[in-house]
Amino acid sequence: MKAKLQKFLNNRSIEPHASTKKEIEGYKKLVIRDLKDCMIEELSVDRRFATAYQAALNLSRIVITAKGYRVTSKRGHHALTFEVAGIILGAKFKRYLDYFDICRRKRNIIDYDYTKVTSLSELRELLETVSEFKGIVFDLLDTE
Repeated sequence: MKAKLQKFLNNRSIEPHASTKKEIEGYKKLVIRDLKDCMIEELSVDRRFATAYQAALNLSRIVITAKGYRVTSKRGHHALTFEVAGIILGAKFKRYLDYFDICRRKRNIIDYDYTKVTSLSELRELLETVSEFKGIVFDLLDTE
């Protein structure tokens, strides 16, 4: 894992970071808030999707932070966050990070270009996947 992260350390896209329990708890609270907020049916499906996506992003930040790193790159930091979290977690969890990266592209369109970009079934799929990933990440934190 360290060897795969070395290129990001060398180009300063990530850096070592001494995380605190308070910092990780803060991210966990953001995830829980976002998963709750994306259930508000009065919001558009697009906004709910973007909020569920944010929960996935913060779960990935938890993975990175808990392993002693921080993404410092400003450009492409969402994509980099998913890539680095995938390296840390390994091949067993790659499908989650690949899926979230696909959702990242859709979230960009939602936030910057168009409305009515996503469907209720896509939102449900994202919610299910984020919920599964949340269980994995929170379980990993409990075992460390």
